[in-house]
Amino acid sequence: MDALKQLMGMDTHRLAKSRYGEWLGEYRVVISEVQTVYGNPILGLEHRPEQEQS
Repeated sequence: MDALKQLMGMDTHRLAKSRYGEWLGEYRVVISEVQTVYGNPILGLEHRPEQEQS
């Protein structure tokens, strides 16, 4: 959620959000938190921001 708050504070994000109608029609945003994962760990993709900063 910290990353979301950081994104919402960016000037470029606010500008893009205010102009979304120029390139998008309607849209829907879903913000969620994965609490647990089941199944084969090889299937799907993982996003680990802490590794990108290294």
